[in-house]
Amino acid sequence: MMRNYSLSWVLLTAVLVLSCLAACNKASSSSMEYHQAQALLGGRQYGEALAKYDKVLSIEPESKLAVYGKARCLFELKRYSEALPLFEQFLTLTEEERAVYDNERWDAAFYRDKCKQALGQDVPQNPNDIPPPPMGE
Repeated sequence: MMRNYSLSWVLLTAVLVLSCLAACNKASSSSMEYHQAQALLGGRQYGEALAKYDKVLSIEPESKLAVYGKARCLFELKRYSEALPLFEQFLTLTEEERAVYDNERWDAAFYRDKCKQALGQDVPQNPNDIPPPPMGE
């Protein structure tokens, strides 16, 4: 009886170790694909980068930065109607983590507005962002 109990623990431990290894492999694969996508985006190879971001999102659908990267590729490919909802999705996903994604959020809002302009949509100006007139005017 004691031997079966020990065998059960060994099997359980083996299953847990294999599960952890599979999760680590998935994460490292996603990370590698993401870094390749970033390099391709930086190299202005937007079509290839888009395919890599799609692969990252198939492995890790909750990747906020992959959503942003995919949106950037679509923007650069002038596929504004596809990019716009992704920029809005990124801004929504990162709303609670504004400080962490501050630079990306600013860029995403900029590109979102550029998409809207390209699609003929109105982009309201935030009065708080308009600088005051020069002194003496």
